[in-house]
Amino acid sequence: VVQYALPTASSDCSCPGIGLTITEGLPSGSLFPVTTTKVCYEAVDSCGNTASCCFKVTVREEEPCDEKEIGCMKY
Repeated sequence: VVQYALPTASSDCSCPGIGLTITEGLPSGSLFPVTTTKVCYEAVDSCGNTASCCFKVTVREEEPCDEKEIGCMKY
């Protein structure tokens, strides 16, 4: 599971309100695959102006534990 901070957006539009939409990839809190995933968001203000940003989330596979065995002991 990957948690990331959502992008922030600001506007000089005289009308309040900005909508933020994910356009590609997975939302924060999702179970990402073991690979690099591109995530993109788009912001739209009340005047119709748009802006977008993208970033990459890389999940690497964990290395297996170094397990040793001597006789009947395993550590």
